[in-house]
Amino acid sequence: MKRHADLVLSFLHSFFMLFVIFDPLGNVPIFYALTERKGVSGRRSIAKASALTADGILVFFALLGEYIFKLLEIM
Repeated sequence: MKRHADLVLSFLHSFFMLFVIFDPLGNVPIFYALTERKGVSGRRSIAKASALTADGILVFFALLGEYIFKLLEIM
């Protein structure tokens, strides 16, 4: 049970740290300013493309990050 609690605490810590770093609420005005000439569908399309790009980068480094570090002799 302690292992599960440690995992949950680690997840929550990571989530809140990333939430603070990326500041999604603070980026909303910037997103709207950059897409002010787009309609709702244009904004939605840009948001989806951005999310898919971020997900792709996340998966790439989750799968290959350790190998890249070893290749560059960082670890």
